Amino acid sequence: MKHTSIKIVIVVMIASFLMTNCTKEVSEDLPHEVQTVVLGAISNQTEPIVITIQETVPLRSDTTFSAINDAAVTVYEKDKLGNTQILTNTFTVNNGRYTSATSIATAIGNRYWIEVVFSNGTTIKSEEEELQPLVSILDVNIEDEEVVKIRFSDPQNSTNFYKYTLNLWNEGALVHTRSAESNDVLFDGNANAFVELYRLNDDDDEGEVVVHDTVEVLLCNSNSSSYQFYLRQGAEEEIIQNEDSAIDQFFATPPANLFGNIKNVITGKKVLGNFSVNAISRLRKTVID
Repeated sequence: MKHTSIKIVIVVMIASFLMTNCTKEVSEDLPHEVQTVVLGAISNQTEPIVITIQETVPLRSDTTFSAINDAAVTVYEKDKLGNTQILTNTFTVNNGRYTSATSIATAIGNRYWIEVVFSNGTTIKSEEEELQPLVSILDVNIEDEEVVKIRFSDPQNSTNFYKYTLNLWNEGALVHTRSAESNDVLFDGNANAFVELYRLNDDDDEGEVVVHDTVEVLLCNSNSSSYQFYLRQGAEEEIIQNEDSAIDQFFATPPANLFGNIKNVITGKKVLGNFSVNAISRLRKTVID
């Protein structure tokens, strides 16, 4: 699963606003509390595990993140009988990006989590999450030139949490991507369930048409906690994309909700980020003009 590192800027605002007719200049030089950000995932696909470990930076910093390169990372697996083993603890590190030395195979129904030990002895751990059953994509249809309709068979008697990703490719290069999330409340157990995503077939923000020859769809069957994180992450990325200046970030909602399933093992305090366990199905379709 492709992993995208995201920029997270923590803004702590302590201010008092009086409802008067006067105005007051507010400084952008705000107190900053360094926080650790951990993002990673494991899936049904046999591939290396990638985990990014960073520290947040002040609002007006010249850098987008501060990499942590000296943490010890371990990935654990628990089978259906409750037997636990270390899946891997061997990673190569490059600028805060930890990549497992080998491709990792997983099993449906087993549970997975990570443990990270920092140089100061602080230890954090993600919740154990089960690798859910694979939900295969039955078909992808392009309708009305803009709508991509994804059909799949939703499992019965279970609550499923989905993330859908639409990728547009042109001559082998990724030119556009967008994601959406939903649970299966409205179509639980429907053997012919579907969702609709919109491909970018008109002018984008820069006024250029996004030319593409291939549509790729990924259907991710996740867990409740990771699903909630994906919802919050999507909302935060939308806010960041719509902010044109530092002052916009000042008045935007701080990404305090980007806490996921990772906690400090001693204090129980949540850590920014998430380690997701995902069952991913994929389907590609050539665009025929």
